[in-house]
Amino acid sequence: MEELNFDTFISLQNSLNPNDMTITRVGIIPILLTPKNKYYIMGVDRKTKKLSDFGGHCIIKNNNIETPINCLTREMREEMGILMSSYIINKINDINVRKISKIFSINRATTTQKIEIFLKFEDSTNEIIKIVNLFEPNDEIESIGFYKISDILNTTPSQYISSVELFMNDLLK
Repeated sequence: MEELNFDTFISLQNSLNPNDMTITRVGIIPILLTPKNKYYIMGVDRKTKKLSDFGGHCIIKNNNIETPINCLTREMREEMGILMSSYIINKINDINVRKISKIFSINRATTTQKIEIFLKFEDSTNEIIKIVNLFEPNDEIESIGFYKISDILNTTPSQYISSVELFMNDLLK
């Protein structure tokens, strides 16, 4: 597992050339920091009913593969909806949020990687709570919730999607 910085992540390009590194999946788990707790904002996958990050596979179209940042942005809009994805994109662009957040990549084969972003932020106005309360279920995510570390620790791999499992140790730091 390798830690990346945000500038590196944003500048990553994808390639269909088997000799180049290709990012196949990008996901994000927003983490709300409060004075008393950390809350992991996760979805419940509509098909599997398991806890899920917000992300998915990079699309190949016309013999091109989308960049990791474009993949992340598209997946967030599809899974979180416009309000929450816009809010999270603003947080990604906040230099103070970037300083305390983490991005990890993991090699799944010799030429492919998966990336997970743990976006840590504060929200003194409780705007994110209001946005999550407005969430409408969609084709991929049936609900979004706030989970404490104890909630996550009480899960088993059968309760969250496999892409989250790859990053569980880093998630809980």
